[in-house]
Amino acid sequence: MKFIKNRRLLAIGIIVASLVAVLVPSQAVMAAKTATVTINVTVGRLAITVDNTTFSAWTLVAQDEIRYVTGAGANSLTAPASFATGLTDGDCYWTLTNAGAVACDIDGTMTNLTGGTQWTIDASAVGTDQYMLGFAASGASSWTYLSTSNTANLVANLATSGTKKFTMQFKAPSEMSDNTAKSGTLTFTATVVA
Repeated sequence: MKFIKNRRLLAIGIIVASLVAVLVPSQAVMAAKTATVTINVTVGRLAITVDNTTFSAWTLVAQDEIRYVTGAGANSLTAPASFATGLTDGDCYWTLTNAGAVACDIDGTMTNLTGGTQWTIDASAVGTDQYMLGFAASGASSWTYLSTSNTANLVANLATSGTKKFTMQFKAPSEMSDNTAKSGTLTFTATVVA
């Protein structure tokens, strides 16, 4: 009888131990095998536009000639009168518009001019078949000279739907190998304001 009683206790002990093992799992069993993180992304589309995308008003007569674009889009041998204190919108021919969803900086590069003998752009000096192109935005009182290799920051922190008027200055080569018409492309690039 004692043997049966001990067997019963042993069986009850095994059942209780089994229930404890099932009902009280170890820490490793309770740990998750996966976890998730929700990421929300706000899309900030970059887009810029410029009006008057073709300009053909510079007629050069002499080497080393400097030409400016007036607010009306004509070429002139004299800089805008307000340039010493800061260009006004009326002195500027073109308008850049931030058509994107975020504020942006606008950079620019210029190509070499092709047609006949190529004219190379340089940001520091004119030379034989080498020209300079200056950019100035409304409010500026100095020129930013463009090149093919260095990206010039032309407009900083242009707000969404904001506009900025600008004009340009062209410095002709000191010597020209031919009198063939030239053309090139000014490229504007928008980047998100850091």
